[in-house]
Amino acid sequence: MAYYDIYRATVVRNPSITDPRTTVKIVTLMDDIPDADLPKYPSFFANQLLNLPINSTVWCICNDTFDIGYVLGVSNIFSDAMANYNNYSSIKNSFTKILGNTLAGIEIGLPAFQDLYFTYVDNHILEAISTDKGIKITYHSDGGLFVIGPAGVIMSYSGGLISIGKNPTDGSSEINISATSIRLNGKVSMGNGLKNMYVLASKSKDAFVSLSDGSVARSSDSVVI
Repeated sequence: MAYYDIYRATVVRNPSITDPRTTVKIVTLMDDIPDADLPKYPSFFANQLLNLPINSTVWCICNDTFDIGYVLGVSNIFSDAMANYNNYSSIKNSFTKILGNTLAGIEIGLPAFQDLYFTYVDNHILEAISTDKGIKITYHSDGGLFVIGPAGVIMSYSGGLISIGKNPTDGSSEINISATSIRLNGKVSMGNGLKNMYVLASKSKDAFVSLSDGSVARSSDSVVI
């Protein structure tokens, strides 16, 4: 019967698409072993490809000869002093602030910060799921936010926002776009059915343009088509 022990190790080389194994050096036990002779272990879970910073510390589970092993994930520390642990208050504060600034009037049913299950978090980015409301959130401390849930989809950065959801009054589908400037590159159509036509652009005053329904439009000082 094979027995396995858990060890701390440092990452020496990351996996690739063709070789999804991480080269590791078991702490103290492999200090004198050349990098070329170090073991390569796959991730413990089959649906993971771990690309971690070189020299970061990970947990490995291995047999006593180290020829069979797996990388469990990044190793945490244990300390009685709270100062030794990562403090995530800054990302919580900026997360709460960005919600208040960019999502005013947009209903997506976001849960409270403390109600989230965090799949990843550091001082710059968080990924979280509300298993109660079925909401997925990805947020970066620079202000980028992506939310998907039963009430719709929201993408925002700084003061810009795109939301796809339902009108809170009548439940119809609704897209909201808000930014200091909005640029549309390509053929942009408006209307439904036979009245569908493209919105065209011209920098010239008094430019005449034939529309798809046969009518003619002219640009002016107040309307640019």
